[in-house]
Amino acid sequence: MELVSMSELGNSLRLMAIPVFLSFVAIVVLFADMVFDREDERQWPAYLTIAGLVGALLLWLQNWLLFVPSQSDGRLMGWLRGLLNIQATTNPGLLFNGMFDPVGIGNMTLIASLLVIVVALVATMLAPRYLEQRDMHRGEYYALLLFATVGLILMAGSVHLILVFLALELLSIPLYILAGFARPNLASEEAGLKYFLLGAFASGFLLYGIALLYGATGTMHLREMGQLLAQDFQSGRSLVLPGGSVNLMLIGGIIMLMVGIGFKISLVPFHQWTPDVYDGAPTPVTAFMIAGTKVGGFAMFINVIAALLPIGPTWWIPMLIALSVLSMLGGNIGALRQTNIKRMLAYSSIAHAGYMMVGVVGIMSEVANFNGSSLSFPALILYLFVYALMNLGAFAVIIAMENSEGKAIIELEEFRGLGRRHPLLALLLAFFLLSLAGFPPTAGFFAKFFLFSGAVLGGQLWLVALAILLSVISVYYYARYIIAMYMQAPAEAKDESHVIRREPLPLVDELHEDVDEDIATDLPAPLRRPSWMVGTALVVTTALVIAIGIYPNPILQLFAP
Repeated sequence: MELVSMSELGNSLRLMAIPVFLSFVAIVVLFADMVFDREDERQWPAYLTIAGLVGALLLWLQNWLLFVPSQSDGRLMGWLRGLLNIQATTNPGLLFNGMFDPVGIGNMTLIASLLVIVVALVATMLAPRYLEQRDMHRGEYYALLLFATVGLILMAGSVHLILVFLALELLSIPLYILAGFARPNLASEEAGLKYFLLGAFASGFLLYGIALLYGATGTMHLREMGQLLAQDFQSGRSLVLPGGSVNLMLIGGIIMLMVGIGFKISLVPFHQWTPDVYDGAPTPVTAFMIAGTKVGGFAMFINVIAALLPIGPTWWIPMLIALSVLSMLGGNIGALRQTNIKRMLAYSSIAHAGYMMVGVVGIMSEVANFNGSSLSFPALILYLFVYALMNLGAFAVIIAMENSEGKAIIELEEFRGLGRRHPLLALLLAFFLLSLAGFPPTAGFFAKFFLFSGAVLGGQLWLVALAILLSVISVYYYARYIIAMYMQAPAEAKDESHVIRREPLPLVDELHEDVDEDIATDLPAPLRRPSWMVGTALVVTTALVIAIGIYPNPILQLFAP
């Protein structure tokens, strides 16, 4: 039995500090919700969650300084290393018998962890007033969000199929509850139930795939599996058994595993749940899901693909291209006819998953020496950064508008005239939508430019041409909301059933008589400023998207393998 040194054990504990710390914060938040139960104390669970996520960012910075070679991260990180007296090491060690890789291929685990924490932080800032307006302010919301964040971080670093499954379930179970959190709203309850049923079905496929892969290779460790498949590939029998027959167990395991992972990242044809769940879930939950699950899911996807690549690139790359094309087509065509912005952004996320698959194809072409370049991997990281920030910013604007208007703003007709009523918020929403469309010179344009350039250098010219064509088509469904805000008059109010109101208490009915008279005369409700948390989320996402759009090179250089 090999003994582990104290220094290796210490490094491993540091590496697991983020998920352990966030799990502890989630438990503290649950207890805090029981203690701070007065009306004026209901924000404390949110404050504790934000403090915990900021602490997780500090732990992430420590891990980056400790485990990323100093020559790859520039002057700022070098200055911080000197200030904090941290020496970088290239041997971080692994926990759980090598089941979790806290650094990852090309630092992918560290990068994904940073993005997931930022997504959770912004989603937390968007929640308090949204929940308060709907009388849903319950502390378990934040605890569930933290547990889902832990699941995403573990997903990103999973190098063992058992941990892949456990991390997926740790993510999925809180999200099942959060999707149906807006009870007794029927759409939210339907979203939670549909996500649970289809998610359980996808988990079954994933488990069957794990079992078949274990039967075909004799191991569940992805790195060991890759080594075994590489040996078989060199001997000319990767997909062929010694007797000459095709290894159907290996092929079936890979296909079923792809079904389970494809469900989580909303690849066509495993995307059917996405529009209904994103539409019915509370808007802050949708923001977390649309950004966070893509980041964690694609990090895990790269780990799995890298391990199974030795079965032969000529088998892998056509399958990845097929998933990319189907997702780009399905997402863009589905979004064209949507008049609900949450459903439109749901289909948009499916299309963006297809664009990200173009980047994965570029990476696989590079690994397989198909005239690839070193651009594809950092370009995919840049795209994940920009994609997450653009979607978080768009949802932050939607929530800010709802906070101000006191009603849900989801349908296309409800955006009419908002350019005059909320000029700054409308401008920000237009900015994020144009960036999602890849309109030059936004960050979304540069992210697509570098992503597609990597695929072109990998020889995937026709795939990139199709992606560019569909990106041009996507401008139509994003522009519809911009046109509604700036070029169309507000629609007359016909149905106010969606207005967010609380029933007044019996003892203070008299205080609401003037308000009731205003409503009866159809006077516009006074605008309410968005909360400081929503404002902070808007400032952060807008500033980062603008900064990346102006100068994307630092991210490309920082995360270059």
